[in-house]
Amino acid sequence: MIAIRQKNRIDEFAALSDEIDRITAILKKLKTRYNAIDKELTPMMEQLEEMGQSAIETEKSLLTIKRKGYLRETPKYKMAFELALTKVNAQTKKLLDEALNASKSTTRVATTLAVTRKAPHKESVNQIIQERLVRLK
Repeated sequence: MIAIRQKNRIDEFAALSDEIDRITAILKKLKTRYNAIDKELTPMMEQLEEMGQSAIETEKSLLTIKRKGYLRETPKYKMAFELALTKVNAQTKKLLDEALNASKSTTRVATTLAVTRKAPHKESVNQIIQERLVRLK
């Protein structure tokens, strides 16, 4: 049997989940607007920096480049390793496979919970569970 304290915690969990969803939706809209303006301002700032100007000031703001963009090359070790395996003899390949297996790690993926707010006296817990099961299929 679930104690009143746990029921209250579940209701609090549901309220927090709803608030996080609401704020996340707002944040998504703000990020969309922010990214659109950023795409407009970044090239302008890069051009101004090339001409020796490092900042633009308005009455309310000061815009500077925090970190200058650059191209970065990153080796893809897995692809390189797999390519190397095709280029070596059977004995070396066996040793490399053993090294690969020895270097594997296991990570635990945490359980996540879903909570749905019930409309008063309209839905039962079983209906909510059934809806979730249908969505999972």
